[in-house]
Amino acid sequence: MYIFLFEKVKGSFVAKILITSAGSGVGSAILTAAQHSQRDYQFINLNSNALSASLYHCQQAYLSPPTQDRSAFIERLLAIVDSERPELLLAGRDEELVMLAAQREPLAQLGCIVPCGSVKSLQLCVDKYLTWQQMHPYLPITATASSKTEIQDLISQFGFPLFAKPRFGFAARGTQVLKSETKLWSFLESLQEPYIVQPYLQALQPGHYAPELNEYSGQILIGQQGDLLGIFASQIAVEQGLSTKILRLTSNSAFADLLKQTAQVLTKLGYRGPVNLQAIQIAPNQFSIIEFNARCTGLTGARAAMGFNELDLLYRDFVQQQVPLPLINWQAESLAVLSSHYQLLPLAQVSELQATGKLSPNNGQ
Repeated sequence: MYIFLFEKVKGSFVAKILITSAGSGVGSAILTAAQHSQRDYQFINLNSNALSASLYHCQQAYLSPPTQDRSAFIERLLAIVDSERPELLLAGRDEELVMLAAQREPLAQLGCIVPCGSVKSLQLCVDKYLTWQQMHPYLPITATASSKTEIQDLISQFGFPLFAKPRFGFAARGTQVLKSETKLWSFLESLQEPYIVQPYLQALQPGHYAPELNEYSGQILIGQQGDLLGIFASQIAVEQGLSTKILRLTSNSAFADLLKQTAQVLTKLGYRGPVNLQAIQIAPNQFSIIEFNARCTGLTGARAAMGFNELDLLYRDFVQQQVPLPLINWQAESLAVLSSHYQLLPLAQVSELQATGKLSPNNGQ
């Protein structure tokens, strides 16, 4: 998690949030964002693994079936929502997004809002090949190939190395840099799931604070009525699939302009809620978008500490339905770095959660 000093001002009103796959890096980051808010949040955390640390930092923790067992997961989720009555539900992993979007109406009947767009608009973000097909006429999306013919065309145009990753993957899972045609076809023939191939782009200009700041990450929040709630433009350092440094860019940067353009396109396509895009700078003030993730991210806590609290903005718009605030005109760069730590888990509580599937850490306080 990202460690910062802050002063929290508590009020009398408590907002209830449910996080699925709360043991993910996204789930932990949402909890960190709450620490940087003046609003009081209570969390109901779900995860399939009782050893997930986030289950012991909430008011109510529940074990759930894995998302691969779709019907059992949804049945468990609806029962928990009916019992706990959270106001807002946030997904911790990409594979949950489409199934949660499909359950928006049943969840809304229980008073729980999922801040997302239509199933169709979510598929544009989850399916990386569909992202390319549908969005590259409007946005600078990195060239993406799926079929053998498309991959051969990609080789002819860009050469090697090429970058292969799961069509429906997330984070750095299953990604591979391939430096020859022999290794490329051998790798693709060994796969058990659909993959896409893209050119392996090199950053034009690394960050001036640290050379490893060679990717761009942008967080966009679109309100339930299509209003732009906020953008956060940044450069990041990625090591083994994990963002270890984040530099917040100013609101008048070229990358911030790309985020505003992207928000307009996504809004027209029916998307709502949080969406993250990653990009590489390929020329002065020009970027190539690598992929989209339609959720909060592992940097949500760091962004909150740097003045952009998406948890607050989402709750204000989707639950309280308040008039959107003016966009923040951010004029000062700031830098955050990752700080790792271990956490002790109380074994009695671990045993209770494993046995009953439910836990109230610290008596729900």
